[in-house]
Amino acid sequence: MPLPVVTAQIKLCINRFEPTFAGYMLKDIKVESLEGVAVAVVHELSDQMEMVWNVYAINYTQHLLYGVLVSSKGYGKIDGEEKTTSALRHFLDEIPALSYVKIEPIQESLFQINNEYWMSYYAENKIYERKYVFEPNTIAEDKLETVSMNCNFIKFYFVPFDLWSRVVQK
Repeated sequence: MPLPVVTAQIKLCINRFEPTFAGYMLKDIKVESLEGVAVAVVHELSDQMEMVWNVYAINYTQHLLYGVLVSSKGYGKIDGEEKTTSALRHFLDEIPALSYVKIEPIQESLFQINNEYWMSYYAENKIYERKYVFEPNTIAEDKLETVSMNCNFIKFYFVPFDLWSRVVQK
């Protein structure tokens, strides 16, 4: 028996969208979040021997993450003026278990606005997603913490877990 054709419609609402799939709203479809996947901001030495800030996707789990798509954007006020960055999308393909992949560099001038990373990925034939929002001024040298990874003995510097009440995970 052939599968029915599903068409999608997008309905725009105030400050949110609600895609419909054959009579079901997206809120009716369960999309989970896998514990042990994180986004970190790292202050590190570049190939040109300069200190730069980079954003990484980190996989602390024992599962391979594949089909990883990250959307990033910044928004907020700088000097009282509303600013919005371009939305960027990154396809990372795979993040092996206990590993990490660089998403993008980030400019220090953007630390004073919200920096949002929406990550969706597959693991064990299920789709997962999570939104990470680094609120204004939560990325700073004095708020970084050393965290050792169990992979390749690499140390990351990132906004620590106890500050994640200000780094919103939705």
